[in-house]
Amino acid sequence: MIHVSPLNQEDIPALTALFNHATAHLPYRWELDAQSFRELVLEDDGEPWALLSPELAGCLVARYGEEIIGFAHCAIGYLAGERDNRRRGFLRFLITASDAPAWTANLLLAETETYFRERRIGEVEAFHIHTGYRCLLAGRGALPDQRLDLMQALGEAGYRMCSRWLLYERMIYTHTRELLPRLDRLSLQIEPSEPGFALHAARQAEPVADFAVRYLPLLSQRSGLESASLEHLRVHEPFRRQGVARWLALRGINELASRGFSRLIVHINHNELAAQSLLLSLGFDELPLRAYSYTKNIPLSA
Repeated sequence: MIHVSPLNQEDIPALTALFNHATAHLPYRWELDAQSFRELVLEDDGEPWALLSPELAGCLVARYGEEIIGFAHCAIGYLAGERDNRRRGFLRFLITASDAPAWTANLLLAETETYFRERRIGEVEAFHIHTGYRCLLAGRGALPDQRLDLMQALGEAGYRMCSRWLLYERMIYTHTRELLPRLDRLSLQIEPSEPGFALHAARQAEPVADFAVRYLPLLSQRSGLESASLEHLRVHEPFRRQGVARWLALRGINELASRGFSRLIVHINHNELAAQSLLLSLGFDELPLRAYSYTKNIPLSA
């Protein structure tokens, strides 16, 4: 019989092994020991993209006898930078052992719903792109499409797929020739943004575009490649389709090259066709990965 209950401290070594096995095929990950699993997964608070309150009660473990065969990680908090500061629930991770019964994920999701309902949380995001772990997918949270069984379980539990993500990377070997946009009187400001930097383009004091990257020191250390993540590339509406995005992206890539970086990673939504074309034209490679985020509203009793 399968039993789901909160994590015990003595479960951590076995759960670490399950996590390592379940994520072995994913990019930007490395093997964790029990201590690093505790720090980088169980105790991770989601910064800088989210402000979460991790607790062991939200770490739900499925057991078959003495064997751990599944894990669901729940947290409550906020997404950083959102104006309304809505407190909501996040299902950060869901895994089952390869030989676990097919209904294991369904049992975990039922207990996940109980966890959020008891805390009066009705809005739940599953695998939100900004609630990942630093030790996996360069900090992105998303469910890879290889786990069709988990996707089916989420659908059966009433979760709705809300986003499909693509992941790109560009290796940086040397400086690249920059193509100037079809705008005159442009100025460019470089602003430190710990840990990273931002570029702000303006035209006669009017904002034109912004480019921001965040350094990934942990991934850099573990991979031996100085890596950064593209946080955003935004061009204001009046200045689009004039080469600004291409110029600013190349300026940012060259700035990374000057600082000794070797790799830039970016995620985009699958329906951002213009962004896909731009990235490919700039020398980015699309990784063989499709990943998904989900949402659900849990009815709360009066």
